Amino acid sequence: MGRGENMTSRGSFARRVATALMSKAVRIMPADRASWAAAMQNEMSLIDRDRDALRWAIGCLLANTAKRISHDYGGAMNRQKINRISALAPVILSLLALLDVMIVVITGWERHLKDEGAAAHIFQLLIAAQVPFMLAYFATANWGDRVVSIARPPAVQLLAIGVAFGFVAFFRL
Repeated sequence: MGRGENMTSRGSFARRVATALMSKAVRIMPADRASWAAAMQNEMSLIDRDRDALRWAIGCLLANTAKRISHDYGGAMNRQKINRISALAPVILSLLALLDVMIVVITGWERHLKDEGAAAHIFQLLIAAQVPFMLAYFATANWGDRVVSIARPPAVQLLAIGVAFGFVAFFRL
């Protein structure tokens, strides 16, 4: 047949590939979505043109793969994940600010400028970027937990930021 292959030529290469892809798509779908996968497979059997069936199978495989990934790896962010990221990000940003200061101290980069240079602006951005993370941390905190467990991440963050500012003050940057 050629370009206009139809349902009567079930043995075409495109149809065989589509069938194999659809089998894979059905197998990777999470168990709670088995009926959805079966409906996709049934829908393909109603598609006349083999190339269209191949496109359908590819789309189903991509959709099912995305569904499997979101099923296996948690999908959307939940409150606890946002809280953990919001607790960790400010500490990392403070350590990067400290690294910025250490680079200036060690290399003398922009040390004798009359006005602030790029290093100072990088430091300021790293400090300012912590504010939204801290707000998100407090917004997503489980206030039913002990105060110590809620206060620990901000305390570590304040310690890290204090060290960074301490180096700025000590080296008069």
